[in-house]
Amino acid sequence: MADQGHSVADSYEMLLVEQAHEIQTMAKELELLKCVLPDKFVAWCIIAKLPLSWRSFRTALKHKRQEYSVEGLIPSLDVKEKAQEKDAASKGDVNQSTNWWVDTGASVHVCADISLFSSYQVARGSTVLHVHGVGTVDLKFTSGKIVQLKNVQHVPSIDRNLVSGSRLTRDRFKLVFESNKVVVSKHGYFIGKGYECGGLFRFSLSDFCNKSMNHICGSVDDEANIWHSRLCHINFGLMSRLSSMCLIPKFSIVKGSKCHSYVQSKQPRKPHKAAEERNLAPLELLHSDFCEMNRVLTKGGKRYFMTLIDDATRFCYVYLLKTKDEALDYFKIYKAEVENQLDRKIKRLRSDSGGEFFSNEFDLFCEEHGIIHERTPPYSLESNGIAERKNRTLTDLVNAMLDTAGLPKAWWGEALLTSNHVLNRVPNRNKDKTPYEIWIGRKSSLSYLRTWGCLAKVNVPITKKRKLGPKTVDCVFLGYAYQSIAYKFLIVKSEVPDMHVGTIMESRDATFFESFFPMKNTHSSSSQSSEIIPSSITPPEQTEHTHEHVTEEDDSAAPRRSKRQRTAKSFGDDFTVYLVDDTPKLISEAYASPDADYWKEAVRSEMDSIIANGTWEETERPYGCKPVGCKWVFKKKLRPDGTIEKYKARLVAKGYTQKEGEYFFDT
Repeated sequence: MADQGHSVADSYEMLLVEQAHEIQTMAKELELLKCVLPDKFVAWCIIAKLPLSWRSFRTALKHKRQEYSVEGLIPSLDVKEKAQEKDAASKGDVNQSTNWWVDTGASVHVCADISLFSSYQVARGSTVLHVHGVGTVDLKFTSGKIVQLKNVQHVPSIDRNLVSGSRLTRDRFKLVFESNKVVVSKHGYFIGKGYECGGLFRFSLSDFCNKSMNHICGSVDDEANIWHSRLCHINFGLMSRLSSMCLIPKFSIVKGSKCHSYVQSKQPRKPHKAAEERNLAPLELLHSDFCEMNRVLTKGGKRYFMTLIDDATRFCYVYLLKTKDEALDYFKIYKAEVENQLDRKIKRLRSDSGGEFFSNEFDLFCEEHGIIHERTPPYSLESNGIAERKNRTLTDLVNAMLDTAGLPKAWWGEALLTSNHVLNRVPNRNKDKTPYEIWIGRKSSLSYLRTWGCLAKVNVPITKKRKLGPKTVDCVFLGYAYQSIAYKFLIVKSEVPDMHVGTIMESRDATFFESFFPMKNTHSSSSQSSEIIPSSITPPEQTEHTHEHVTEEDDSAAPRRSKRQRTAKSFGDDFTVYLVDDTPKLISEAYASPDADYWKEAVRSEMDSIIANGTWEETERPYGCKPVGCKWVFKKKLRPDGTIEKYKARLVAKGYTQKEGEYFFDT
């Protein structure tokens, strides 16, 4: 049987499952000859005859704790063999149109599949290479980084898509070739890799690349995508209207085009019947509503937002609130500002029957100032449709902005204010002018808009600059300042002593990199563009070479210091830290914070636990003994997305105040 087993195993044309069945048949034939073989021995014969490529599978079976039988082994072989055939089929198609190969001898990038191009121009004519056109192709590596190949030649007759190694190095990419692997980096940061296959190195690219991206994004050029992000992901129909009004540049937009964040964050329902047209004057009718963002607090401790929309102009004010009781205070602020600016009086206010508007103080204030407060019936959202629709539009835009920028949900407040700022400068469906133009009386230029959440190199203020030091800090763009002509930024990297990481600053002097988002996770969906600009690296300064007289130095001179600049290591997005921490240090700070109710509940829970467990007992203090004090330690337990899961408080002893030799071992 052993000899026949060898002949069976050496037959490569036979499947392994068929070989196993042959060995099993031999064992049954021996059984008829009254030579019964143990089932374990037959299984061992099958395992021993597996080829070398099955070494790991064979080792795993031999080290199994449970006994294995022929009946259980053969199905495992069948599953394993089919999986290997599937892998071999996927690896065998080396000339697949979506694969890209590194060619150090190629002078240009070459692609055979026209569907991989994100932009394309037809070539005027070529008789040697038969180039049909030139365009741009985006390569998304499995690391999540996207590299944009420009001036790619479209040659349908070529067998493989080729990436020119010299072109990459010219664009400051670094290629490191090892035994069977090539690593791509830029400025010391890892971009992607590839493996040797068929004599060339093939890049490891993500499945969600090129065709899928173009399909989702539609036929929208790069400039249109940038403006789509600047306008907080409004629909492309409104962008076309802005373009026709000469507020933004003209570009090609295909009907039905959508971006990934837009599709993921907005799921519209069928519209209700449109209300009749009203010819009202500004402040004659206001619409207002409250909204809570799933109990996610902003960095400033805000939980709600309130909208106040003028019916005539559709100009909207948004206020962030900690509690619903603040609604009246912010309405007073709104009333004083708009009545002074427009020299008009508020006549009617329409809202739902929520508790924030249904109070004696609110009714009394409206009566004193002659404001008619109209309340909608319960559970009839359509009656307050303008405010409800505004809330939905704002929350949809906030979701898209957070998804694109990769910022945690706690930054929804800044995203909300920015999206409202943009919507006030976008025309309404039923009006030919923007709310800002009707409200203020003049058109607003949109040239200052930038993509929310992108990287910005912000100039250091002149009072904090050093002659020998960095002139910029790395920031994330958070929106537009309310009381000044400036932008708001969150500092994420700073080498200036007086400018700390995690603080918010305002400045008008900044350079924006709208294709790069420092807080974007590599595994998130890809509205991320192709430009590779690491947030932790500033562009290298250009040095001026001067000709100096060089003299010989004495051998005893001090050793020369290396001029090589150290590059900070990037540990990837798995080590992202949210840098703004408002956790209280003292119990007085906790009780005075916006989250006082939560901290009080945490303290009460800790005291109940201590008393229930009998942690201490009251005794007389020994003479001359100085008791060890205690303190409260507060902590916010966060979910993976950055939202707060639990408020924790612990009462701990100040063990560090004990001195050795003085009741040091007493508890």
